[in-house]
Amino acid sequence: MQSVINNKPAGGMVGEFYSTQLKTQHTFTSGSTITVGNAVTFDAVDPNKVNQGGTGLFAGILTEPKNYVMFNNLNPQLSIPAGISAHVGRGGYIWVYFTTTASRGQAVYFDNTTGELGTGTASAGETQINGATVFIGGEAGTPCVVYIPYLENVISTNGGVTSVNGESGDVTFDVVNTINGEKGTVTGFVKSVNNVDPVDGNVSLTQSDIPSA
Repeated sequence: MQSVINNKPAGGMVGEFYSTQLKTQHTFTSGSTITVGNAVTFDAVDPNKVNQGGTGLFAGILTEPKNYVMFNNLNPQLSIPAGISAHVGRGGYIWVYFTTTASRGQAVYFDNTTGELGTGTASAGETQINGATVFIGGEAGTPCVVYIPYLENVISTNGGVTSVNGESGDVTFDVVNTINGEKGTVTGFVKSVNNVDPVDGNVSLTQSDIPSA
């Protein structure tokens, strides 16, 4: 009699989720050719589209390779053309390839041109994925697992902040580690937010969101 149920897909299939835990996935339209397992960003004009690499707001990792086999003759490193449904992993544990040797806990970035993932600190032409880390490491070009928390890049605050450390006006933060009122760490003064826009990353704050000294 079966006593254990495995909730993880077969190991090593790039673009598949390693686990259903914390899995977050949305469907957009591909605005360019995209390779499964690579990073995508939101299109600057159409927020329903995502493009491979780019310098816009990070949207996630292209997932679900089984859905795209018709486009690439069952090639395991699939690419999809522009104009079709793109299933994007927005959070969770995803099988990917890294262009660098990966060790558990390392930070993760992507190449702005190709969307390929690397480990460590981003350099020119690369973008750090806030909060993303290596979960299962390995040699460059071998299947590994990246962990992506469901984060939103925050461009700026607006609409209610009157003062931070005595200064009036908008304040810019780098990353929000929480949404929907859950506590977390932010680069700045705010510890909890309720209203993160899923497309442009803007968050509106009120005076009460600023913790007292």
